[in-house]
Amino acid sequence: MVTSSLPGEGKSFIAANLAVSLAMTGKKVALVDIDLHNPSLGKLFNVSTDEIGVSDYLLGERTLMKYKKDPQS
Repeated sequence: MVTSSLPGEGKSFIAANLAVSLAMTGKKVALVDIDLHNPSLGKLFNVSTDEIGVSDYLLGERTLMKYKKDPQS
């Protein structure tokens, strides 16, 4: 988990780079952007933020398997 008390301190940057670094070593990585007001990881990885999100899971509208993405696609 990457967190801080102030905006703009590089949380998304650190989380994204840590996830990519771990994935490059062959580790399985789950990177979840739970910032409901300003989701930024989708933009970094060119993934639409208009699709399903963590709030859909929290409301019981989606299962975890619906979120699984093939890293090769």
